[in-house]
Amino acid sequence: MKSPAKSFVFTIVLILGLLFNPVILATAAPVSAVPAQSTTEQVIESAFDYLSTQMNPDGGIPWFDETSSVAVTLRAVLAMAATDTSQDRLVNAEGLQPIDYLAAEGLSWVNQEETDSPGFSVARAGQLLTAIAAANADPHQFGEPSTDLVYLLNQQYDSTTGIY
Repeated sequence: MKSPAKSFVFTIVLILGLLFNPVILATAAPVSAVPAQSTTEQVIESAFDYLSTQMNPDGGIPWFDETSSVAVTLRAVLAMAATDTSQDRLVNAEGLQPIDYLAAEGLSWVNQEETDSPGFSVARAGQLLTAIAAANADPHQFGEPSTDLVYLLNQQYDSTTGIY
């Protein structure tokens, strides 16, 4: 059984806690008035502003050196789609967009023509097809010359193993 003294002390502590706790909470640092969403949108916009300064005349975006990179450029296309940003957001002075660069150079990249052992790369084809879809381009008539990349990918399928 509780003693009257313990009950009294508990009641006083409870009352004091209720009386002074709001004062303690009121002295806490104020929360930022800028919603997190606005900050995120500003960061995304800044990133695209930066990318627009990095575009080459061919519409591509460079990696380490000054030459355009298919891998980097297709990731920019995917980033625009992921952030619901229009593909028209990145247009260079010549009027070219990243998807234009991918149309010109993507098939060479898929065929690994820059390597010592060129050949069709299913992994690269998948990445390029994802960027093509993200840009709402036609994967059945893509590139220069117009190529059916879906057909080329399906040609790699081995029905006996189920592997591309």
